[in-house]
Amino acid sequence: MHDVTLRRVRPDVDPVTRTRTALFEIDTLTAATFGQTATLILQTEVAARGTWVPVDALQQGSGSIWSVLVVEDGIVRTADVEVLHAQTDRAYVRGTFAEGAALIRTGAHRVVPGQEVRMLAEGA
Repeated sequence: MHDVTLRRVRPDVDPVTRTRTALFEIDTLTAATFGQTATLILQTEVAARGTWVPVDALQQGSGSIWSVLVVEDGIVRTADVEVLHAQTDRAYVRGTFAEGAALIRTGAHRVVPGQEVRMLAEGA
């Protein structure tokens, strides 16, 4: 991994991809070969309330709405969520669930909204 500095963004827009070319200077001891490709990883912190959930916990709702199942007072309920960021195995969401709600992280296909469930002790 190497640090890079953005040196220039070309003013022309590619008519097919509607993208612009950015030129970076790579901080490395060995010179890169002209035309060599690289992957740019850009990290940006965004202050947003939410929680990480496994991608497996997400269920597609109606339209473009996503939901998760939570347990409130021993009853399985659906909570609509907005996916703020997604990775391979987890997503950062915010939604209609209360802070500290018990999320059904795996096996959501085994229960239905309205079903009464009993919570097991942590590690049981």
